[in-house]
Amino acid sequence: MSNGLPRFMMIRCDSCKRHLGMFSKGSGNCRFCGAGIDSTAVIARTDDASELQSLVSEHNLPEGLSEQFSAMKSSEMDEASHRMLKPEQAQAALSRALGEGETINLSRLRSAIRALGSSYDASRLAAEAEAEGLLMQVSEGEWLWLG
Repeated sequence: MSNGLPRFMMIRCDSCKRHLGMFSKGSGNCRFCGAGIDSTAVIARTDDASELQSLVSEHNLPEGLSEQFSAMKSSEMDEASHRMLKPEQAQAALSRALGEGETINLSRLRSAIRALGSSYDASRLAAEAEAEGLLMQVSEGEWLWLG
């Protein structure tokens, strides 16, 4: 980019008050009402097309729905973050779950995951760690730490 601006911009049409995305070099008319676009109506800039899409769709929601969507999105994000483990959290859970003889069982693994504030499935984490060569199953619900 020659001017150093992000690739896309989100603007708000002064006539119809709707938001739309455009290339930063672009100009023209609002695709909703046909009014001329003023470059001072830029609300946000980004290089990420999916971020632009999210911004435009969120800003074009009716006000009441926008507030509901934001609350729902926030609570869904919180809930989803409890069902996921980052790699460093998975490693911490496996380390915390180690017992005598370098073994891990499902009960200790569940407790370790909960201690991290997550509700991630312990069986799933054990299976993923086994697939990555970190664990080897020695009996039902028990693994040997190889990592």
